[in-house]
Amino acid sequence: SIENARALINGAAKSNADAVKFQYRNVDRSHITENHMEIGDEILKEEIVNTHIAPDEILELKNYAQNLGLEVGISFFCVEDMEDFGENISDFDFFKLPSVEMLNFNLITSFCNLEKKLFISTGCSNESELEILNQNVGHLDYSLLHCVSNYPLLAENSKLGYIEFLKTKWNKPVGYSSHDENWEVCLLACMLGAEIIERHITLNKFDPGLDHSSSSTIEEFEKLR
Repeated sequence: SIENARALINGAAKSNADAVKFQYRNVDRSHITENHMEIGDEILKEEIVNTHIAPDEILELKNYAQNLGLEVGISFFCVEDMEDFGENISDFDFFKLPSVEMLNFNLITSFCNLEKKLFISTGCSNESELEILNQNVGHLDYSLLHCVSNYPLLAENSKLGYIEFLKTKWNKPVGYSSHDENWEVCLLACMLGAEIIERHITLNKFDPGLDHSSSSTIEEFEKLR
C-alpha cells in the first residue's frame, strides 16, 4: 500500500528518525517457487507478494522521504534485483545486506561500488562466518548490525553483550538491528555502544503480516528517539 508506506514515512519523520529503509524482491525472480518450497516458504512467498511495491513506486516514495529530510536506504537479496532500478540505484543514501546474504560477496561488492553507506546484519551468521566475511571484504567500508533473527525476540534472547565483542574484535562501526518484542531493548543496546539502531515501524501491531508484532508504533518511535 503506497498510502500506508507514505504514512509510515510521515511517522518516521515526525519521530525524528534519521532514515527509512525499503526491502525489495522481484516477485518473479524470487527463489521461492511452487516447485521448490520448504516448510514455511508458502507463508513467506505470500508475504513477499502481498507487500510488493514496484521499483518506480519505491523511487517515488524515496523522493518523498528525502524531501522530508530523511535518508533513504534499501535492502536487496541479489544483484539482479538491484538492476531493476537502473541508474536510479545510485540515488539511495545507503544499502543494507540482509542476514541471510552475509556471505554474498557479489552483492557486497556491488553495494560498495556505489560508494554509499553499507550496513551488514549478522542475524543468520555464526562466528566462523564473520571470520570469512572479514577475510574476504574486511578492507571495505561497512558497519555491522548485531541481530538475532527471531520475530518477535524475547529480551532474554537478545545477546546484547555481543555488541561490545563486535566493536572490540572487528574494528567496525557496530549497531543493533532490533526484532525485539519490547522497544526499550534498543536503549540498552545504545548503552552497550550501538551506534545505529534499526527498528521496524508499523501503524498497528495487530495488522495481518509477519513483522508487526516485532515492530514499534509511531508513538513508540517518538519515545525511542
